[in-house]
Amino acid sequence: MRKKYRKILGFYAFATLITPLTIATSCGSNIYKETNKIKETKKENTEEPAKPLINAESLNYKVDNNLISFPLVFKSLNSDSYILTSSEDLSKNTFKRVQYNKAINKMQDEISREIKSQFKDQIHFTFKQPVKTLSKVDEQNSKFPKDINIQIFNDYAVLKFNSVRTQLVLDGINIQDKESQESKWDSKGVKNKIFLNYSLYYKAKKVNNIIPFSLEFEKNIVYPTPVDALKVDIDENNFQSLNLDFNSKKLKDISFKASLVSVSDGDTFSVLAKENKIIGNVNVEKGQTYKLRLRGIDTPEKGVGAKDGYKYSGAFEYHFALKSTEFAEKFFNKYKDDVLISFVDGKDTYNRTVGEIIFGKDETTGNYKYSYSTEIVRAGLTLPLEDSTWSNAFIHNEEDSYIYIMYPKMSEAANQAYQQQLGFFKYFNEPLEISLYVYGLKRNSGYGPFYDDGVDEIKVKDFISKKGD
Repeated sequence: MRKKYRKILGFYAFATLITPLTIATSCGSNIYKETNKIKETKKENTEEPAKPLINAESLNYKVDNNLISFPLVFKSLNSDSYILTSSEDLSKNTFKRVQYNKAINKMQDEISREIKSQFKDQIHFTFKQPVKTLSKVDEQNSKFPKDINIQIFNDYAVLKFNSVRTQLVLDGINIQDKESQESKWDSKGVKNKIFLNYSLYYKAKKVNNIIPFSLEFEKNIVYPTPVDALKVDIDENNFQSLNLDFNSKKLKDISFKASLVSVSDGDTFSVLAKENKIIGNVNVEKGQTYKLRLRGIDTPEKGVGAKDGYKYSGAFEYHFALKSTEFAEKFFNKYKDDVLISFVDGKDTYNRTVGEIIFGKDETTGNYKYSYSTEIVRAGLTLPLEDSTWSNAFIHNEEDSYIYIMYPKMSEAANQAYQQQLGFFKYFNEPLEISLYVYGLKRNSGYGPFYDDGVDEIKVKDFISKKGD
């Protein structure tokens, strides 16, 4: 087949797609006319070009109100690579070297825009299933140029595809005020930017000083299930028994019986004490109400701060936070009359009692079977949260500590939610994405040790295996 070329900013280009594509010659195009115009400008020196262009002789740009000309050449850097540089010696001219770098960047932008315009009707993206917030492009079933041949000053070069990446666009749905929080997002989907990245090659060797050319596209991502429609269940069949004896002295000493009074959000309740007890520096009085902050978890926020300094979360975080709160409210309605507040560990900076809700009383034995924190993690409606010195509990064999007892169970629940794509994992590929995009007001970066394939060097699973030895 005869190759047909189209003039692109002084270059000539053709592309090979997944399906054959021939680009028709367009010698009468505006681009051709503009290129001739710049030649005339250079010859007559009577007017400046209307916009930055590249012709077959030199790179001409209006930079900082100066028309700068840079002849470009490929120079061998080593046996494996080239550089694209000026044929002039710019080493002693700092101003001109800066202008040259600006011109190169503008050249790349111009080429990228022209290629995108040329192929926009042929480029089609298919996403891997299921579609999520940060969707992954299915390269095999998508259509886009893989090689783009260009000519620079009578030298042929190739732009070779090297990667595709996606970026979440939260503009407009992450404004942190009450009105935006409730009205700016319908929870049905998001926007993604897609970047096709190409590296420049000359004589089959990479041109090292040219950053990858990037073609940018924007696509609407529609969730199979809107976040607001995500079903939240409190089903005992989904829970896992702790197999702990809360009638034992060591667990009784750090627990008190209570009922639930109200829900603030997914990780904070108000509780009414049913007995008098002193647990460390916490003096529990029967009939008194205490604000309880759950251990081991950190749910997304609807807002933080006191009345005068209250700060609302953005709409994106808010809709996920509502799901964590919905779990808490359904749990409250079912189990509020009889719970055990265990693993009590003093007060936090907001004067809230820190502990864990244990529930699901066995009427025969009087023992409680389940952990609230573990089960909301298992449902995928929050990320777990590590204590910064958690590994010491395992290193020093602190067998009666909350960390030693509960972290292995929390880790098991976290991995189950991740692997089975439960809760938030219906919308995100991995815990990192949840941490980056859902936790807008207060970043939860303490989830890593709980996930088996996370990036943290030390993981809970490492100590679980040692405990079994």
